[in-house]
Amino acid sequence: MVLRTCLSCMLIAASVTGCSEQTENHDDLFQAELDRIVSSKFDWTPGISMSVYAPSSHIDWSGQAGVFELSTFADVSDNQPFRIASITKSFTAVSILRLHEEGLLSIDDPIQKHISDQHDSILVSGGYDTNQISIRHCLNSTSGIYDYVLGTRENPSPYVSIIANDPNRRWTRTDQLKGAIEWGEPQGNAGEKYHYSDTGYILLGEIIERLSNKSLGDAMEYLVNYKRLGLHSTWLESLQEARTETEPIHSYYQRKDYSLYDASIDLYGGGGLISTTQDLSRFYYHLFNGGVFENNSTTDLMLSRTEELVKDNAEAESEDYRLGVQHIQLYDSCIYAHSGLWDTYVLYSPKHNAAVAVKFTDGGGDYLLKRVISIIENILESNS
Repeated sequence: MVLRTCLSCMLIAASVTGCSEQTENHDDLFQAELDRIVSSKFDWTPGISMSVYAPSSHIDWSGQAGVFELSTFADVSDNQPFRIASITKSFTAVSILRLHEEGLLSIDDPIQKHISDQHDSILVSGGYDTNQISIRHCLNSTSGIYDYVLGTRENPSPYVSIIANDPNRRWTRTDQLKGAIEWGEPQGNAGEKYHYSDTGYILLGEIIERLSNKSLGDAMEYLVNYKRLGLHSTWLESLQEARTETEPIHSYYQRKDYSLYDASIDLYGGGGLISTTQDLSRFYYHLFNGGVFENNSTTDLMLSRTEELVKDNAEAESEDYRLGVQHIQLYDSCIYAHSGLWDTYVLYSPKHNAAVAVKFTDGGGDYLLKRVISIIENILESNS
């Protein structure tokens, strides 16, 4: 659903944290960090799954600690799947950019050109000019379309309360789009303001379906090319067949378990995928190492910054949201990352040529990610 605003704060000190241990046994170091967090008396982190993928440094590690749900306290298993929430947006963005590569759209096309007449009419009725809102605006959350999930600080959306009271309701993309119109106002003209919006991403999901002539899950699988990347445990929940029989790690929000709520609460492009930390780390690694796009220029396009937005927009500056990924500037390098509502995180560090994916059963925070980056830093220093 929502990008964690604190993610940029989470990693800001990562590159300067030291690690004094010997790096020859980095498997043990990674596992020790997981064990330390779940046994901490100070933080509420009942379980963790994590993968670190840096093949150039001979790191291909996955591990887990603690439990995956809080009723029976069953142990997390190796590469157990989970709802990845808003990390799905990176897959959606890649799929759109692959359609751009294939010449089926331009990211500067107005959304009016590619969405249904019904959805166009809904947006127009809410005061939106769909001929001025481009695909690019939806990708970098500058469309001005109200976020049906959380809304704004001044005008929060009732969506979470509605789904909490009706967990079995099957939502459609149209229902959610209507909610965006009924529950909030436009957040400025397209291109003027950064406003993180799941609404823009469910429209991108529709565009993917219409131009690929496939269901969203099948289109993502084809356009991202799961098979080539070795993503064996990734699928769109309830719309594709599950790729593993293992029960997913439960999804908690404010200590409430949403695992049995209908998947449609977060399904149509802004969220919806189930995956594993192993698949996510591989996806992010290959995304930034030439394994996904046909042209290197497409990677540059994905990482392009909307400079004019940042000048007078503190929120955009703190987020620095590109096309489906967040850019975080470190002291001498950068991190590309995304997070999800169900305590999910994935990042790629160009400096270390490493990808890390983490799923906390509940809670979690920045300490683990900082420690993992520092361990990788130490491995590189030892090998140099």
